[in-house]
Amino acid sequence: MPDMEEVAVLSGLREYARPMFWFVLYCLGVQCVQSSSRAIAVLGLATAATVLSVRFQGVFLGAWVTAVVQAVRDRSLDVFRPRYLFNRVGQAITQTGQTVCILFASMQMSGQLQSAISMAVVPVWTLLVGGVLSLLGKRPRIDGAAWIAPAMYAVSANMFAIQAPKTEGSVALGFAFMLGSGLCTTLLHYLTEDVARKDELRNKLRDLKLRIVTTANDAPVRESKITTTLWQNGPAALLTVPLWFIAVPGLSLDRATVPATWLGVTLVVSVAVFSLGQQLATQLAYISSEGTDLSVARLNTLRGVQVIFAAILDVVLFQVLPGRIQWSALALVPLTIAVGWLLTTSKKAEDGSTGSATSA
Repeated sequence: MPDMEEVAVLSGLREYARPMFWFVLYCLGVQCVQSSSRAIAVLGLATAATVLSVRFQGVFLGAWVTAVVQAVRDRSLDVFRPRYLFNRVGQAITQTGQTVCILFASMQMSGQLQSAISMAVVPVWTLLVGGVLSLLGKRPRIDGAAWIAPAMYAVSANMFAIQAPKTEGSVALGFAFMLGSGLCTTLLHYLTEDVARKDELRNKLRDLKLRIVTTANDAPVRESKITTTLWQNGPAALLTVPLWFIAVPGLSLDRATVPATWLGVTLVVSVAVFSLGQQLATQLAYISSEGTDLSVARLNTLRGVQVIFAAILDVVLFQVLPGRIQWSALALVPLTIAVGWLLTTSKKAEDGSTGSATSA
């Protein structure tokens, strides 16, 4: 018979497995967006305006058609109404900023370098934003040991950068775009986690009322993912419509056009598909983490898997093999993930104790 401690550990691992799985899929989606954008730029298959327009408008139109069908079937317009307007507007802004920054960065640097910078800057932004939220009393204070993982990621990123192909663009400008992308990504994750926390609290209160009145215990109620997708992509979809008719020289954006080859069409559409996949995976990661001690900061310690995906995709798509130093950097990534996972904890303000980060 296994003792109770072993059972508790195995139960905890099972609780973590699902959100970790979805977060790893999210990282794969992010890297596929970056690599697809980079392939389009390298091969000159489409303009940046085309990629932006199809990415947002394609996802929005798909969600819109699905929402109309659901509204007709249910005879209700609820699918168009966001439950948390502040969060949805914030997600729309940060999702747009993240995508624009990634696209412009892909014009300046290789996928390897992009991923390495992302691996370094996002954990830093996560802890900085988490620190501000803890000062405002919105999250528990993150333990200082959590900074060890970002420091290790920075070392690994620097090793990648030494041998990563820089391409013809400006590395400094690409780095600036990736800083902006990292900030938008971090804010997007905190907003998404906040929705999951609000839904969890809402459902607990609902279950309590049901038990008092009817002793029933129905399935959790959540905002439709179609609603989330509409609001997260709708504003940018509308803003990019003029790109089909005019160029924006100030942003180095030519007019959007339909790609001339099937390869171009496939890659441009794939950017939209992978973007939608990464959005859904993000939501599912935080939804499945409800009731556990996982947080934005702790889940983001898994971000190193993205650079592993980047190395694989660079080999497959661009025939770029990692250099000797980069192999060492790759070997450092799993160690960093393990260290970050163990050390990214938070201290509860009420008792000063240290535990796993519930809402870091």
